[in-house]
Amino acid sequence: AAPATHNGLETGVLYVDTERRFSASRVLEIARTRLNVTDHQDATSLADRIAVVRTENIEDLRSRVAWLQTSLGAVEGGVRLVVIDSVAAMARCSSKNDAGIPD
Repeated sequence: AAPATHNGLETGVLYVDTERRFSASRVLEIARTRLNVTDHQDATSLADRIAVVRTENIEDLRSRVAWLQTSLGAVEGGVRLVVIDSVAAMARCSSKNDAGIPD
């Protein structure tokens, strides 16, 4: 997602957030410290290329992954990175529900 002016590919990122912990401010902080992005326009451009999708449960996650397999090629600008944060959290939650343990 990083701008070409900072050696980035200027492509899209899809962030699948299973725990509702995505932080846009943290992404911008990383961009400033690691990529030296100081220009407001470059930071906005980077943030605009990150799509965040939230999932509710393991079935929703499975559905999103199936959609990704068939649809990513059609996303304008091209998604070159998919982050699923976190598959383990979904599995833990699903295991608790299967065992009848409340969240």
